[in-house]
Amino acid sequence: MSSIHIVDDHDRALEVIYKEIGSKRIPFEGLVLVHFDAHPDLLIPAIKANDIYNKDIVFQLSIITVKNLYYSQTEESFNNSNDLNYRNTDIASWIIPATYAGHIKKVIWLKPPWVEDLFGGFCSFQVGKHRDTGDIRVSCESEYFIQELFYSPKDELVNRRSVDIEEFTVNSDNLKDITECIRKENQEHLLLDIDLDFFSTLNPLKNLFGLELFSFLSEKYRCEFPQSLQPLEKVQQRREQLNILWNWMLKNHTTNFKDAHLNDDMKNKLTYLINKNGLEWVHHTAMACDDNNPLPEHLSSESEIEEMEKHFEFIIRKTFRKENQSLITVAR
Repeated sequence: MSSIHIVDDHDRALEVIYKEIGSKRIPFEGLVLVHFDAHPDLLIPAIKANDIYNKDIVFQLSIITVKNLYYSQTEESFNNSNDLNYRNTDIASWIIPATYAGHIKKVIWLKPPWVEDLFGGFCSFQVGKHRDTGDIRVSCESEYFIQELFYSPKDELVNRRSVDIEEFTVNSDNLKDITECIRKENQEHLLLDIDLDFFSTLNPLKNLFGLELFSFLSEKYRCEFPQSLQPLEKVQQRREQLNILWNWMLKNHTTNFKDAHLNDDMKNKLTYLINKNGLEWVHHTAMACDDNNPLPEHLSSESEIEEMEKHFEFIIRKTFRKENQSLITVAR
């Protein structure tokens, strides 16, 4: 009989998976995550690789500075940086820890039609510990990882594990390919994970920042690379850009946001968010406003939701057998 767990925050699904592994109801390794979601959730949390096996660290609230997240510890601009309360794993970064720990070997990402491909349909790469920093990094050259500074060449990684991502857009043309992909996996190793934003998706940052400030930050934090650049060159370009943006944020905050491009409403919004959440949090969150790689948004009509429900039901009925015990997580 399947075990169904409903969570409010999607990263809580990882806690469920760990508990099921600990109780030996699902295998320790070789798991395949069937992931219905408008977002891949494959970012990397700010946890050292050596701490991934300590579930208390993985799930605890930590004190982290922005320099731990993105930059060199020697950056002079961070000397006076305030600490930030930050949950080690969050809704966008809960899967990769389980791949590095060896639990999940493959992610089958099933996304709605309004979400763009991020991995070219299929991507096989290495996840490992960076030999110099001790951070978790990946060898995947997708700009999804590069723009977050998570890419490293394979030869710079130790304790490597192989990870596969299969990416499908769920529509009437793809249903056969999707079911065949899932059915070829060992049924005892399948995990079913569903985020309800698969059916209708909003961009929460528009509401958080307000449309005017969101538009401004989207242009300012825009990430775009010349095609001629190699992956490490892209990482360096992005690191330099983020350093400039951090200094802009820091300078404007200390001068009450005198940037001529900011009107009073935008200044007041930024000041409020910084006072509430911290300067580093605002900078980190603004990175996701990038208008060249925007978060998906699509308010589905009733008929669109009904169609997606039919596709979802077809896939589940064709791939998950009643007689097998399966772990199912649902994020609201």
